[in-house]
Amino acid sequence: MLRSCAEIEKLIPFDAAVGIFSTIDWRYLEGIGAPESVIASYNNYYRTRQPAYRPGDCQHQDHWGFLFGPTINWREHQDLAYAVDFMIPNGLSKTLARAFPGQPVTLSIQRSRWAQDFTGADVTMLDLLNQHLNNL
Repeated sequence: MLRSCAEIEKLIPFDAAVGIFSTIDWRYLEGIGAPESVIASYNNYYRTRQPAYRPGDCQHQDHWGFLFGPTINWREHQDLAYAVDFMIPNGLSKTLARAFPGQPVTLSIQRSRWAQDFTGADVTMLDLLNQHLNNL
């Protein structure tokens, strides 16, 4: 999976980090281009602070629909603990991600606040890549 995404930046440029939620419960990040500190911070955050944020948890179902937008500017959502506790402190201000029902793999691409916003072409490319990654 990591090898398949090793050159993802050529298709969807990013300047901060890109990662794959590689487990079926989405609580572990395999990173591509992300510093180890970001990967460790993410994995620690989900294991210790956000155990209920996973598909199928009725209590947070509406929240998941928001989190996987497909595009999010985290600086517009500073009322969310996830933005304040993880994304913004790690320099990740813009996310491109899409979750599909029953799909265990989601490619999530991050950009800093200085990078351009994601485009419609980026969203289309992500949708195609996620389908192939899911099949893989």
